[in-house]
Amino acid sequence: METRKQLAKALRCMQQGSAEQARAMLEALAAAAPEDPAVQNAVGAARYEAGELDGARAALERCVALEPRHPLAHATLGELALRRRDPRAAARHFEVALADTTPALAGIQRWVRMLCRAATSGSASTPR
Repeated sequence: METRKQLAKALRCMQQGSAEQARAMLEALAAAAPEDPAVQNAVGAARYEAGELDGARAALERCVALEPRHPLAHATLGELALRRRDPRAAARHFEVALADTTPALAGIQRWVRMLCRAATSGSASTPR
């Protein structure tokens, strides 16, 4: 239960614009709770936002290793795959993410539309 409280506190810091503080909290939490997929997903998101794409990918892959159908981790891994110009990997990740029908995941539709355009045009650039 303490992990959940610490995770919630770190996420609040991120929402309030204290990205560095939140990231430090998340990295410490990941070291203390390496088997928690929610923590790994949050670390991946924080690293992604900081532009540390390789670190983000590592944390997100750890998340899906722990929870294979984690929709948010798969959505972000899909974004990372698009940045690497790997639309097939992106499509696989988005497919898993879309299997979760949570309304909060509606933003993934934007990436799916872009992926469809990229597949038909031969381009896999990220949206603006």
